[in-house]
Amino acid sequence: MDYPFCNRGHAKTPDNVDTRGNCKECKKIRHADYCKKFKSMSPEFFKQNIKSDAFLKNFWAKIDKKGDDECWEWTASRNKGYGNIRFQGKLYISHRVAFELAYGHIDDTLDILHSCDNPPCCNPKHLSQGTTSDNVQDMITKGRQNNVSGEQSPFAKLTWAIIDEIKQQHAQGATILGLAKKYGVTRAPIQQILKGSKWKEENRP
Repeated sequence: MDYPFCNRGHAKTPDNVDTRGNCKECKKIRHADYCKKFKSMSPEFFKQNIKSDAFLKNFWAKIDKKGDDECWEWTASRNKGYGNIRFQGKLYISHRVAFELAYGHIDDTLDILHSCDNPPCCNPKHLSQGTTSDNVQDMITKGRQNNVSGEQSPFAKLTWAIIDEIKQQHAQGATILGLAKKYGVTRAPIQQILKGSKWKEENRP
């Protein structure tokens, strides 16, 4: 059987597409590209600034530290689920910084893997170094290549309670633009919610 190809030339076989029809191979590449975009601290920066009171106070204040074996989630700015922090004009991934604070400088060519599969987690006990191949294999082994939707997604900005509010307010005359501004999203997800193409009732827990 002949299968269509994605823009990168990967065959879109049943095993290589997610529930939305997106190519899984491309998703792996985009994830690796993102991890490489924000590098760890340079050895010079690490040595000179990692123990500065200003940096440490700012960094740990943004982490919800719980039990030793629990996830310590980043509470500030996130990108694709991963926390990030700006310092001296540069942007750093928070869990990479947490790893460096605990174990020392890391190689920019390596990823930092989460044993908890929770992107905003910064608990050093849940973090380990690995290659992109290790990261991809870990994703496949744990089944994270399949889309997780709704509140279970680490990237979700909305909840089922908010979805109900959006539908109710729209029925009462609220505009799509007004709802988008109120809940901090673009118009597209509001339209998808109202059409039923996202946050489908059959997926409600």
